Amino acid sequence: MKIIKNDKAFVLTGGPGMGKTSVVDHLKSMRYKTVKEYGRDIIQQQLALGGRKLPWKDSAGFALEMYRQARKDFESTASNKH
Repeated sequence: MKIIKNDKAFVLTGGPGMGKTSVVDHLKSMRYKTVKEYGRDIIQQQLALGGRKLPWKDSAGFALEMYRQARKDFESTASNKH
């Protein structure tokens, strides 16, 4: 297992409608590097494909897809020198 440390990364969490997107959009407007939240994209993609990796059908499969994308985002930001 490879461990990647990024002392300049923050994780923003919260329930639906709590303002996460607004905070991220504001940070982005201030030129902070941000990453997209992919949950909606994965759901839309799975629905379009007739897939099962949906939170209400296969929560483990959905979580794995979210993890894969989060890891790509983290590795991408960890390798960027600011």
